[in-house]
Amino acid sequence: MGILSVGILHGANDLAILVKRKKNTKTGTPNYLAQYLGVIVLAAFIFYMLPALALLGFVLFSAYHFGEQHWETKEVKSITPFLFHLTYGLFIFFLLFSAQIKPVREVIYTITGYALSPMLFYGGLLTTAVLSFLMLLDKSKIRFLMWELLLWAILAIIFQYGSLIFAFAYYFVFWHSIPSLKEQLIYLYEKPSINVLALYLKKAGLYWFLALVGLLTLLLTVDLQADYILPLFFTFLAAITFPHAVVMYMMFRDHRIDRKNHTKASSNPSGKLTL
Repeated sequence: MGILSVGILHGANDLAILVKRKKNTKTGTPNYLAQYLGVIVLAAFIFYMLPALALLGFVLFSAYHFGEQHWETKEVKSITPFLFHLTYGLFIFFLLFSAQIKPVREVIYTITGYALSPMLFYGGLLTTAVLSFLMLLDKSKIRFLMWELLLWAILAIIFQYGSLIFAFAYYFVFWHSIPSLKEQLIYLYEKPSINVLALYLKKAGLYWFLALVGLLTLLLTVDLQADYILPLFFTFLAAITFPHAVVMYMMFRDHRIDRKNHTKASSNPSGKLTL
């Protein structure tokens, strides 16, 4: 229910973000909608034709997207933010994969036909955990370190004792989708509020409803007890993740440019040349 409500909703206003970036409200929406749907169809087609490559792309795209969402608005400075975001997101994935190794291997095998070794997941978890920890040891990030370690412990417990779908939904909804909604409200309307949230829901409602109807229609036509239901579910999420991750990257890039310009203006309010 969390994925179908907040999870899908947090990506339902991507078109509004694209329109605002280009400042084109008349002809922009139909064009962006066509492009957006085209990327989703292309992603689904790639999953059908090259499932192993598509699954790898989904994990990498999602990992960076999760890491970017978690750290972009925090006071964290990194020499290589792209690598930091990707590594942190991969750590979250490997933490989930290692805790749910049996069903994860089954899903991967059903999608790709490859039976991956458990050591791949454990090795990935150890590597990304060490790298993430070392990146967080930077002086500018020290105040986040203890809090992050506590959150990692909580995630590990939930991932270990929940089902695969519950573990993924918990992270996806509470750690990712809700914070993402907040950042989108700030980007679109400058300040979050109840009225602004209502406006967001009004604009996103149609796209959220269509996505929900599409997924539910698909689920009603398949056997929910079949072995392919989990792969089908994650394939659906993957198809809508690719364009959403790109839109969020552009939104956060605008955030970075705005913060940079604001910093320059604050350091030189008179606008005079300083040496």
